[in-house]
Amino acid sequence: MALQIFPLSSKLHDEGRLEETYLPFIEALEHEMNEPLQICGSPDEKSDDLTVFFIKTGGVEEKFRAIAERCRGPFLLLAGSMHNSLAASCEILCWLKAQGRRGEIIHGSPVHMAERLRIHRSAYLAGLRMSRARLGVIGKPSPWLIASNVNYGKAREIFGVELIDIPIEKYLERIGRSGSASADDRYGLQERVFDKSSLPPALDAYLALKSVVEEYGLDGLTLRCFDMLEPVRTTGCIALSLLNSEGKVAACEGDLPALLSMTVMSFLTGRPVFMANPCRIDIDGNTVVLAHCTVPLSMVESYRLETHFESGIGAAVAADIASGPATVFRLSSDFRHYFLSDGEITESLRESTLCRTQIRLRMKEDVRYFLSGPLGNHHLVCRGAESALIRCLLENRGDAVPVRYQ
Repeated sequence: MALQIFPLSSKLHDEGRLEETYLPFIEALEHEMNEPLQICGSPDEKSDDLTVFFIKTGGVEEKFRAIAERCRGPFLLLAGSMHNSLAASCEILCWLKAQGRRGEIIHGSPVHMAERLRIHRSAYLAGLRMSRARLGVIGKPSPWLIASNVNYGKAREIFGVELIDIPIEKYLERIGRSGSASADDRYGLQERVFDKSSLPPALDAYLALKSVVEEYGLDGLTLRCFDMLEPVRTTGCIALSLLNSEGKVAACEGDLPALLSMTVMSFLTGRPVFMANPCRIDIDGNTVVLAHCTVPLSMVESYRLETHFESGIGAAVAADIASGPATVFRLSSDFRHYFLSDGEITESLRESTLCRTQIRLRMKEDVRYFLSGPLGNHHLVCRGAESALIRCLLENRGDAVPVRYQ
């Protein structure tokens, strides 16, 4: 996707002189972006390209207002350090904010401006993808998720996603009827399973879930997986792990805020996401232990298969995730708040009293958030420091405010 640069300048300025004085500015920015900037004659609302308004001079505020009234935003104002460019950008952004519209002035060093433009483009693309996404809700949220109800209309208004209710029975009746489980072992599951008899039902569950995804044209889903324990004597841990590894967002326990948080994180970063429970807090070290029985295999360093922790049946993923930078994220169920922190995965654990995949993570934000005002149970983790990218999408899509320990 291209960045469309729409220049605005006052008639009081000589355009040839402006081009000459701004040439080093544009060349430096193109060098840091590693691509040419495409100048457009007018903003094209039908295009999927992201428009950047290059405020070249002062005196263009009224001209901008007339254009902005027919554009949806967000509004990126590229401001130089000459010809009252920054002053005009400040006036424009003040007007936008007064109208309840979203925008940002892109100004500073070429390195900073290029980074902000890259972040905004990634957020814009992820927002477009979300606005076309179909997410399946296979079974209602598990009964212990008492703070996880989501307004479907609000989700569509803010993110554009379509949430589709699918009865759990439609999924359960397909298990064992959707193909050969033994035909799909690309990750070498057979070599790592504690009990080979537990794997075919787990892969049957995966193939059945994949058939639901294909029938409904889903980009992601959440599954009320504990409802599988009695009727089919397996869990959804392997199914969800494999789907996430294939790029389909797959959340556990019918948790809708977690599904939407996971979708935001996955679409933005293009990386697999670990959905996990907080299990232990160390205030002095500012660390949290997070654990769950499923994790994308594409995210792990090594793994083995064990039973599902709570039930002792099925096949769950006990993985080691490499140490390094990571991001923790969670949306509130009403989308008014979010928690977001960069951090560092310091180690993987192997404790018998926790869900099978366990990591210790040191956070930049105060870990006491989990004790004073958590936004729910499940939190989402991806590798890499991605908080700036996630924050950009949230600021452009809604009015959510960050939650921190006070």
